[in-house]
Amino acid sequence: MIDLTIYDSQGQSLDDPAAAKNERIANFFFDGVRLAIESMDSVRAYCFFRARESEGARLDQFYAEFEASSVSEIGNLKSAVEQKVRDEHEMILESSTEDATVFDLIDEASRLAPPGDRNTRDLIPKLIRRGERPRFGVGNYRDALALLIDVIRNGRVNKAAIADNAESAELSDYDIVIETGNHTGLVPLGNTEDALAREQRSSMRSERGSLSNDPLGDHDSKYQSSIDKSSDETLTGKDKLISIGLISAFGIGILALLIGGGLFGACFLGVSVDLPFIGDPCTSDSGGAGNQTEFSVDGYNTSLYTNNSTIAIRWNGPNSVNHTVSLKNGSGNLVRQNYTINKSSTRRSWQNLPAGNYSIFAINNSGTVKEVWNGTLSSTGAKTNNSQPTGTPTVADTPSNTQESTATEGTSNQSTTSSPS
Repeated sequence: MIDLTIYDSQGQSLDDPAAAKNERIANFFFDGVRLAIESMDSVRAYCFFRARESEGARLDQFYAEFEASSVSEIGNLKSAVEQKVRDEHEMILESSTEDATVFDLIDEASRLAPPGDRNTRDLIPKLIRRGERPRFGVGNYRDALALLIDVIRNGRVNKAAIADNAESAELSDYDIVIETGNHTGLVPLGNTEDALAREQRSSMRSERGSLSNDPLGDHDSKYQSSIDKSSDETLTGKDKLISIGLISAFGIGILALLIGGGLFGACFLGVSVDLPFIGDPCTSDSGGAGNQTEFSVDGYNTSLYTNNSTIAIRWNGPNSVNHTVSLKNGSGNLVRQNYTINKSSTRRSWQNLPAGNYSIFAINNSGTVKEVWNGTLSSTGAKTNNSQPTGTPTVADTPSNTQESTATEGTSNQSTTSSPS
């Protein structure tokens, strides 16, 4: 059984023009909500779509409120809306606009490939079971719909939504909100990044614990008796193996130190060392190896989130990188912990920071320090500091109150301020 109601963008029902406006629909429209699903047992969904009264007429914006007995019936939403709009309201559906992509694809959502890796997606239901309300960013509506269906299919979710702004007040009690915008792959937003990292560490500990369990399980008697009979011989054999292993490990460690010290000394003196297969270890194009005093920070991208006082940094360069990044305040003091950047797309953040001036520095293996970014975090926006000549931030057009900057060597900083659109 399907119950369908059509509203305009102001929350006025087309089926009952005399009824009071639905303020929730109006708020959905203001916050760019494209799909909101509630109550998975007896499902209720709200979906944004566009239609016009006739060919050449103005294209208007609407919401469909869809009620059904199960979430599997959401695939029928598009055909049900199309029939109702055509037969009862004599309008023509229009799905060519980008913001109507979710509505246009909803009948084939189960066949879409979700973004991100499987391990990360498997952690999302675990976060929700722990009482977290994760927020993720993806690059387009297709990925957002695929991820939402994947989460619903693999976990117990009561409320899930796709919106242009994950921080929508109307969606604050939703189990998961997926934001579309200037994101690559599957990006945890705000506090979700720390919660996801904690869940990853917990899963790794659980896996290590399961591997360390006794493989004999309940100690089958036929194996136990043979162990009891030869316990002295078994212990003696183990002692010998442990001794041999320790001596071998110690020898390998000494050999590695000698080789590493020789290579480091050669690099330090500027001697080229051409090794088979790997070439010269003293050279690197990313600043991640050897005694390289000059390295590039062009691959870093810095984002400032004024709503939760966060500064985030992301390495978009090659995987051949090994930097340590640190954040310092205006007094030159280190702010909290340092982070290691050792592969492409690594993202790290410092949260709940007080307003003020900050600088981010990167250190390569040889100890060379280079400033990546400097600027000001404030309650009304963020701006770069003209006094430092090491990088030029470029502000990206990002959702909500987010400001991003990309470090570029050899030019002076430009001051830029962004306001929410």
